[in-house]
Amino acid sequence: MIGIFDSGLGGLSFVTELEKTLPQYSFSYIGDHLRVPYGGRSKEAIQTFTEQGVQKLWKLGAKIIIIACNTASAEALRYIQQKYPDKKVLGILIPAVEQALETPGHIGVIATRATVSIGAYPREIEKRDPGRKVFQQEAPLLVPFIEEGMGKSPECRRLMRRYLRSLKNAGIQTLVLGCTHYPLIEEVFRHHVGARIKIINSGKAAAEKLKIYFENHPEIEKNLEKSGEKNFYTTDKPENFEKQMKRFYSGDIRVQKICLTS
Repeated sequence: MIGIFDSGLGGLSFVTELEKTLPQYSFSYIGDHLRVPYGGRSKEAIQTFTEQGVQKLWKLGAKIIIIACNTASAEALRYIQQKYPDKKVLGILIPAVEQALETPGHIGVIATRATVSIGAYPREIEKRDPGRKVFQQEAPLLVPFIEEGMGKSPECRRLMRRYLRSLKNAGIQTLVLGCTHYPLIEEVFRHHVGARIKIINSGKAAAEKLKIYFENHPEIEKNLEKSGEKNFYTTDKPENFEKQMKRFYSGDIRVQKICLTS
């Protein structure tokens, strides 16, 4: 089965796109809601938490793991891949970069403080298209608003308008939603940036690239369970996560508690 690790609710945007793109595959999702958000954590903490998450998914039987959190992808993916070279662990940052480069012009990235500070998006874009201008904006308060179901509130809209001002003034043609929480309120971003700016949903980009990855790696794809079974786990109270999920996810919900440190 496919393993999905997330720091909070944001990975549900990837899960939704995964079910649209590859509905036959079974998956297990772990959300580390006890320690969300990761955006303000140290690199060492993010690496430790992410490693605990992928280790638990391996124990559950995952054959391939997607780190469905931009912050964890930026800070911990390379660390995990280098430490466990025989395991298949992918992130969602590179698919978003590749999709953003399909449109000419300046690229804007809005993300958590940790993702912005590490400079992962500008670095990966520079590798593929030297000279392409990239403008970043950290948005540390958006995740708490979204987690609390206030992503469409007047307060969050005012905050988003402030965050997006510098990116719009820079003349961006593409906006990367550099946190998987953000696509959960993509229509609010669209309202503020208008119709001319292309919005990149990192969860959708990752699901589309995963389909291509399976086509190119049949030796991995053939070993994946295809019963469509879905398992959701949280490190916090299952009933709280179920309530939050219902705001963003329309599929069947059955959440179990899991401990990542044992």
